Amino acid sequence: MTNSWRSFRPKPTDASALFAAYMARNRKAFAVGFSDTASHALAVALYVAHARQDAEGLSQVERLAVEQ
Repeated sequence: MTNSWRSFRPKPTDASALFAAYMARNRKAFAVGFSDTASHALAVALYVAHARQDAEGLSQVERLAVEQ
């Protein structure tokens, strides 16, 4: 089998939108008191930032996690 986890990495253009969407979902979920949902959305954003090797995105996730 030639599939690897790397084949699941998002494309750079799609990944930027995906990261932004999950950061927004995190904030919305947290604002209405769904802390578990918020943490899962933040975990997705973390994965996307990591997969893209996006240091700024990782920093954003870290800052938001500390705030919440």
